[in-house]
Amino acid sequence: MIRWESTVSTTSFTYQPINIDQARIFGAELEMIRRLGKYVKAFFNYTWQDAQNTASNTVITYSPKNKYNLGLIFDHPALSINLSQRFVGEPTIGRVNYVLRLYCGPVKPRWKRA
Repeated sequence: MIRWESTVSTTSFTYQPINIDQARIFGAELEMIRRLGKYVKAFFNYTWQDAQNTASNTVITYSPKNKYNLGLIFDHPALSINLSQRFVGEPTIGRVNYVLRLYCGPVKPRWKRA
């Protein structure tokens, strides 16, 4: 297992990977998918995890306890659109991360290569 440690000096700020000798990670996941029509479905998934460095008895850096994704998928033979939202809970550095993505594009090309 690798954790990232920050080093701050008067002239620089760097992150350095550090090996963790012993780690214990456990958690649970839940996923639900619901079809809303012939080409549309909604999804939700949730993850809870507890990641501990057992050598120092501390939480592993950048390992949030809670994460979830939710979204809608339009999946037609000619076009696929995926609108999703991701939440990554507060990791040990005290930051919350939201990501909103939209993907739109052809599922399968309708032409053949020569």
